[in-house]
Amino acid sequence: MTVRLPGSMAAVGLVLLGGAGCASNSLETPRALSADACRPPETSGLADDFSATDLAGAWSLWLFADEGEAAGAAAGGRLDLTAWKAGEEPLVGGTPASLYGSTDVEMGDVGAVDTGDPSSEALERPGVLVLQWRESGAERPSVALRLGNRSNRLDRMAFDDAYTALRLVEATDTTFSGRWESGAGRGPVAGGRFCAVRESP
Repeated sequence: MTVRLPGSMAAVGLVLLGGAGCASNSLETPRALSADACRPPETSGLADDFSATDLAGAWSLWLFADEGEAAGAAAGGRLDLTAWKAGEEPLVGGTPASLYGSTDVEMGDVGAVDTGDPSSEALERPGVLVLQWRESGAERPSVALRLGNRSNRLDRMAFDDAYTALRLVEATDTTFSGRWESGAGRGPVAGGRFCAVRESP
């Protein structure tokens, strides 16, 4: 569901996610976040020993579109992340995938390009992959969530260059946030902020 934010950037109300075909453990509503509350810092606040595996679990995820045709829109939903079994972490472009998972956020509502189904739970084509790496000379790690089962095929390299990626800027035990970007070919066509709040077990 798309939520258009007024010029005052008022709080976004709850978005109902219930419906036929939902898994029995799915949330009826994501925790409501406001656009004003979702303000990641400009530079990374990740600890130098941060591990993306700490993100395993269930989250309420909200994306706010600041750029692109859907600027001013927001979309929220559930995000589930799971750690791979020890020694089974696949390599993606030489980088181990720390976690895999799925989300029911309607990415098209915030102007993201189509990268396949983000709700896929297939291990060989998960809807979400979490990657962690450290760039040369960097003091802090880089962590990104890559969305779309077509982009996340593990059995072969994707031949299209469409992407939707959420890059973490800060994280705690109960929240994480950052900037997202989506595009294809010549570069990004949409982007903005995202924030996530951990759901209680």
